[in-house]
Amino acid sequence: MDIVTSFGIVLLFSLLGEILKYIIPLPIPANIYGMILLFFALNFKLVKLEKINTVAQYLITIMLIFFIMPAVSIMDSFDLLAENFITILIAIIIPTILVVISTGLVTQGIEKSLKKWNRK
Repeated sequence: MDIVTSFGIVLLFSLLGEILKYIIPLPIPANIYGMILLFFALNFKLVKLEKINTVAQYLITIMLIFFIMPAVSIMDSFDLLAENFITILIAIIIPTILVVISTGLVTQGIEKSLKKWNRK
């Protein structure tokens, strides 16, 4: 598949995501809408993975470039981060622990349910 056409398909879904963001009044970024639409298009075979695979792999390899500006912005705000370091650390650690615990409990519950279901 032509790379320009493949990139055009990805851009089309990005544009559709932008349009949906203005139509649907939810606080969801446009790129999430575009990714959901692309997911459904791939799932329902409206777009074949082979058509966008090359461009998708390329975008994944250069993804780090998209994080340079936010990293620079964080470096510019270092004083603010230093002032609130403990608060930020707590806001990161506690939810992480809660997610790990809840994921483990849900996984154990599902495994128990599957074992009971398989016995019946």
